Amino acid sequence: MRSSKSSSVKKISGMVVASAIVIGSLGSIAAYAANSNDAVPKNVLLTAPETSTSPSATAVVEQAPGNIEHVFSTYVEVDGSKFYENESWYNTKTKKLRADHREYTADHKLLLQNSTYENGSDSSPWTFKARKANLERAEWIHVGTATSEDGKELEKLSLNLDTESILMYVDKETGLPVKDELFKVSNGQAKLFSNSTVTYDYLNDDGKIFNTDGVTLTQN
Repeated sequence: MRSSKSSSVKKISGMVVASAIVIGSLGSIAAYAANSNDAVPKNVLLTAPETSTSPSATAVVEQAPGNIEHVFSTYVEVDGSKFYENESWYNTKTKKLRADHREYTADHKLLLQNSTYENGSDSSPWTFKARKANLERAEWIHVGTATSEDGKELEKLSLNLDTESILMYVDKETGLPVKDELFKVSNGQAKLFSNSTVTYDYLNDDGKIFNTDGVTLTQN
């Protein structure tokens, strides 16, 4: 069962936003989408931290006592017109999932946000294991290596589509994707369109992550 909530009251007609981390291309390929026609009330102003169009490709994966797989990613279009944050929590014991999506204006003011709740399974595409397995598909081609700003060795994988090309950076130590660059291809020329970064860690359930008390849920 999937349910979603929104923090706002003002409607924006026809708006569709991605409510989860993208599997395959962090920024553009197989997003789990949720219809969200909600915006923050006019008297509420939230700001996002400034971000570079070329953020650090750093993965932080530390196996701690916590059983919550926590993922945080950013998506930035190089012209500065769009900036998204996606965050998810997956309980490896109960299989519960929560995924938040936040969308900001060009000047980093919060425009849209929603949350999605699911009772998942061992085969959920949200798990660290599934994210790593996705990159084992034959479509991904090894094209070299790189080093992240903090000295981690990264494998570079490429995926070529009809009008897009994706360059994925994978932490060799963890096998998890930490950065991707999306190129738009036109007349044989590839131009950088967007980039995404993602970090991972383990958390303990503090009783608040999956708590929906006082939240209006809509089944999708």
